[in-house]
Amino acid sequence: MKERTADLTAANEGLKREMEVRRQAEERLEESEVRYRVLFESSPLYLNQFDREGRFLAPNPAMLKSIGIPEEELVGKKMSEIFPGEVAQLREECVRKALNEGQPQVLEDERAGRYFHTIFVPVKVPGKKDTVQAIGRDITEQKKAERAQREAEEKFVAIASSANDAVILMDNEGKIAYWNESAEKIFGYAVQEITGRGLHDILAPQRYYDSFEKGFSKFKLTGQGAAINKTLELAGLRKDGTEFPLELSLSAVQIRGEWNAVGIVKDITERKRAEEEREALFQDLEEINRKLDESNRELQDFAYIASHDLQEPLRKITAFGSLLQDSLKGKLDEDEEENFTYMTGGAQRMQVMINDLLSYSRLTTKAKPFQRVDLNEVVRDLKGLELATLLEETSGTIHLPDEPLPSVYGDPSQMHQLLQNLIGNGLKFHREGVAPEITIRTHRAESDMVYVEVEDNGIGIPREYYEQIFTMFKRLHSRERYEGTGIGLAVCKKIVSRHGGDIGIKSIPGEGTTFWFTLPGG
Repeated sequence: MKERTADLTAANEGLKREMEVRRQAEERLEESEVRYRVLFESSPLYLNQFDREGRFLAPNPAMLKSIGIPEEELVGKKMSEIFPGEVAQLREECVRKALNEGQPQVLEDERAGRYFHTIFVPVKVPGKKDTVQAIGRDITEQKKAERAQREAEEKFVAIASSANDAVILMDNEGKIAYWNESAEKIFGYAVQEITGRGLHDILAPQRYYDSFEKGFSKFKLTGQGAAINKTLELAGLRKDGTEFPLELSLSAVQIRGEWNAVGIVKDITERKRAEEEREALFQDLEEINRKLDESNRELQDFAYIASHDLQEPLRKITAFGSLLQDSLKGKLDEDEEENFTYMTGGAQRMQVMINDLLSYSRLTTKAKPFQRVDLNEVVRDLKGLELATLLEETSGTIHLPDEPLPSVYGDPSQMHQLLQNLIGNGLKFHREGVAPEITIRTHRAESDMVYVEVEDNGIGIPREYYEQIFTMFKRLHSRERYEGTGIGLAVCKKIVSRHGGDIGIKSIPGEGTTFWFTLPGG
């Protein structure tokens, strides 16, 4: 009896444990079903079960929203009743293959301009009909991005293929993924040989590659780097091992979410050679200019010394010639008197010419530092001193309609000489019976220069002589009619040139001449 009671007690305990295990299993199943239902209801993926005939069995809200048909109207319908003919056939075929082969089937199809990716998974439960679980998602934006990427790559290749410079594409690992025909010509590698290799194959590694490697890790993550959007001069390395100078411009581009680098490479061997030749030429020119400057200084010194040393014998010729002519007065015949006159007159003209040559050479040898010069004071000084006698002899006048005149920046003594020569020309070359009138006008020109005109009402100058009149010793009239050595305008040109300006002439024969020049503003 006791043994039977013990057996019943053990059996009851076993039944309780079994019931507890079943209860816990049912709870876990219920929890699992709840989790599945939550996932099923809230998933953005398109979920549904199909039977072997392709009928909708259990669509989730995302599927219903995508198709636009209420659940009660959709469940039980075949795919051929919902989708276009070809799409329905493809999907039904995937359902059949999944069930027959026991393997998931994948399909990408297009409906009404949108693209979908669907996986058909066979579900076989003993004692129940076999079904297929479909899991789908809208991949339209992904397809658009892929198409845009594909089009961009095609454009890139089309542009790169026609480029004269080398075009190189490096992937996110710093490996060469593409280069054009120009790159093949420059570096000597065919695209099949270089694809997948690094920059150490085309750059002189001992100089540049190490620093490039350090910066590339940052570029991989951010698309930024010290070399991006800059132009660098580097040493290239050809397939045969020879180095050459190149110019590399790098820019960042994102491809499939990863940063890649596009490099434009120019072979600048010829440019470098031209620069070296130009530098050598500049050095030669500098040496030539140095020698010319030295020669010019020697010539100036010679002209100054020679002219200065000639003064004394000429003065003696003139003085003793005059004394001799006076002591022989009344003892010489007419021809002898004329010869004495020619001799002393020639010596005097020679002395005037030497003085003018000295003045010309002093433009450089005795030049003074530039300073602010008031042109009004210069004209007042000329009227009261240097040109006073000539103004009185010719009854000449000087008009300043723009008074006060501006200041200029230059050598004060040379400003006096410039205006004295030009005004003096106007007073000297006046028309017979017409009193000379000199008009000085000014205005501001470009680059802070002052434009000055000295206008006269004299005899004028024919156009064919415009250039010649600024040449040393060039005279347009006989010495008997107008005095002078022909150096004055050459002096004017040299003064203006020394001050960085220009000088020129406008004239109407018989009416007058206007000399114009430019000087730095003061």
